[in-house]
Amino acid sequence: MKNALTKLQVSFFAVLFSIGFLLRITHLETAPKGLQSDEASFLINTAALLQTGKDEDNKAFPLYLDSLIDSKPALYSYLQLPFVAVLGPTTQASRLPSAVLGMISIGLFYLLLLRVFEQPRIALLGATFLNFSPWHIMNSRSTQEVILSFTLILASLLCAHTLFYKSYTKKHILLFFITTLLAMYVYHSAKIVLLLFYVGVVVFVFLRHSVSAAAYLDVKLTSNQKKSLVLIFLSVLLSFVLT
Repeated sequence: MKNALTKLQVSFFAVLFSIGFLLRITHLETAPKGLQSDEASFLINTAALLQTGKDEDNKAFPLYLDSLIDSKPALYSYLQLPFVAVLGPTTQASRLPSAVLGMISIGLFYLLLLRVFEQPRIALLGATFLNFSPWHIMNSRSTQEVILSFTLILASLLCAHTLFYKSYTKKHILLFFITTLLAMYVYHSAKIVLLLFYVGVVVFVFLRHSVSAAAYLDVKLTSNQKKSLVLIFLSVLLSFVLT
């Protein structure tokens, strides 16, 4: 298979993944030093949810946290629950979900590049750059909604690619909608980025198809691909409205 990994490439990815994990997990308690305001807010609310099922404002299982007069999505606090339950309300427990999400996003980025280019070497190169990216390491070592949103955006792109090129099924439609909705929910910038990106892609594909058909070029969309584009468009608009 053209996109099959050799043993050497599998070994390289394993070593890369291990180094990336160490870069994101080592001395997590002390680097960066201290909890910034958002980190403290999430941790306080996670501890409250774990003990009472309510946030610090006494709201039961909220979708948003109003801590420090700065409304933020509560999803990260829910992701912290098992870590705080095991390790207690510590800095390490606060940041571990980000480190895990950072590693997941590297794997998703590799899969996305592999799907798009169908070349393991290109996918490995891209994953290597992301693995050692200072921006990515920094955001994977602190309580950041941005790393959660980034991971969900990659998942959304993977689902969209699968939906359009591979498998037009209810499961993939639902997965695309959920990942897109959550990506928009957890970070404000994702609302604009994903809306503009997906709408732009849908318009581009339909225009390219129309021009190609008019020029008698052999570029045709299957009925499932047309349905996929419509569903992608509607899912993104609905996600934007809901968030």
